[in-house]
Amino acid sequence: MNEYTQQAIDKINEDPKVTDRHYSIIRDGVKAALESFIKQDDEFAQAVVQGGTMKEMFEAVCKKIGGKQGVSDLEVYQAAVEFFFPGAKIEFHMTIDLCGSVREKQTERTSLDLSFDDLFG
Repeated sequence: MNEYTQQAIDKINEDPKVTDRHYSIIRDGVKAALESFIKQDDEFAQAVVQGGTMKEMFEAVCKKIGGKQGVSDLEVYQAAVEFFFPGAKIEFHMTIDLCGSVREKQTERTSLDLSFDDLFG
């Protein structure tokens, strides 16, 4: 953790008192995403500390998404990141695990040990 990390986390947890109707919907998700990015990259943490205010960031994001019928979380987070670090992009990766529900119920033991005696005994 560098000198900017904690300052950036403190900054994103400020209450910016934004009045846009979208703010209450996106506030918690954006703060959580920004905190994650701050912890991942020291240069981004520095950009947050040295960048505009949280009020300005939320107003910019709300303005960008304001005219849309629907918006993905990724679009919102991308707009927030670009406010502090223009040109930065978020990489997003999703996978599907078709056996996930079964795997969650498995015990610690994931393999079965048999000897030839057990098979032919």
